[in-house]
Amino acid sequence: MLDRYFTEMRKHNHEDELRYRYLIRGVKLLLEQRKSENSKGIQRLRRHRQSDSIQPGTWD
Repeated sequence: MLDRYFTEMRKHNHEDELRYRYLIRGVKLLLEQRKSENSKGIQRLRRHRQSDSIQPGTWD
């Protein structure tokens, strides 16, 4: 996906409006990917915290 994105960006001139539209679209895609990766990590943490394997210990 990113390779195709960069080839499209290189095709357009700096004054072309499509270049900026592609730029905004690419930034949105990157943010969505990071958000989905981050949410997977948070779900993993929640599952780990909710486990019943932790038992209280005795005081020495």
